[in-house]
Amino acid sequence: MRLLHFALALGLAAPSAAQSWSDPGLGLGGRLSASSGESARSASAGGGLFLRYRMTGSLGLEGGVAYRRETIGDGAGPLLDVLDVPLTGSGLLFFLPRTRVQPYLLAGAGLHVVQAKPAGGNATT
Repeated sequence: MRLLHFALALGLAAPSAAQSWSDPGLGLGGRLSASSGESARSASAGGGLFLRYRMTGSLGLEGGVAYRRETIGDGAGPLLDVLDVPLTGSGLLFFLPRTRVQPYLLAGAGLHVVQAKPAGGNATT
């Protein structure tokens, strides 16, 4: 019961003036992923980096670059090696910038640079 009271006290505590949930500044993040499809020869791993710049309490920009490599094949072997590098850029509008929970609207664009090479029985010599 004490643990519940402690958790409620932390969750309902009034924010102090020094808390910086929406201060302007830079933020850096990373992403790792693993996926596997029915036609994929094995699981593919990917990763990426994201940079977020909070211009004001309510406005922000975000950009990212990622990497994914996958080999697609049928039951007989590999058919295609795929390299995917997505580049993304977004604008963010935060609705409640002075609260802990900050819902936001995100709008942006992306470009996927994809390189596909024949593999296995499809490879040309």
